[in-house]
Amino acid sequence: MRISLPFEIECTQMYGARFDCGGLFNWSLRIFDSSQDLIQELRESYAIEAGSEWQTARNSFTFKESSAPFIEQMRYLHFIIDGKDDRFWKGHYGTKFARSAVRIRFNSLRDGGAGDNNMIVSRQGEPGWYPL
Repeated sequence: MRISLPFEIECTQMYGARFDCGGLFNWSLRIFDSSQDLIQELRESYAIEAGSEWQTARNSFTFKESSAPFIEQMRYLHFIIDGKDDRFWKGHYGTKFARSAVRIRFNSLRDGGAGDNNMIVSRQGEPGWYPL
């Protein structure tokens, strides 16, 4: 496999809450090898106030020349989101989600980010397993 370094895997997720109830948004981004053994993980949580505007969470894995041996093992990106309301209501009153996206960008780190920003892969859809 030929790999162009440096590159980054950027994940974004829009989230919001109801007008009358806040919530909590959790997400986990994980990279696995071909045996589905965990290689790297990022986790974050966000508190959302009632009635707040849609917000976008962004996180990325960055790979440079020193990451080459590690990159050869990567096979899957697991994108997990969950949320709940802060009043513990029964039913569908929790956090709202939209526009899950995974982007792989090559050359985006050269010249402090001012170089080519060639987007190679961009996928929007449901959170879950994404083969790399």
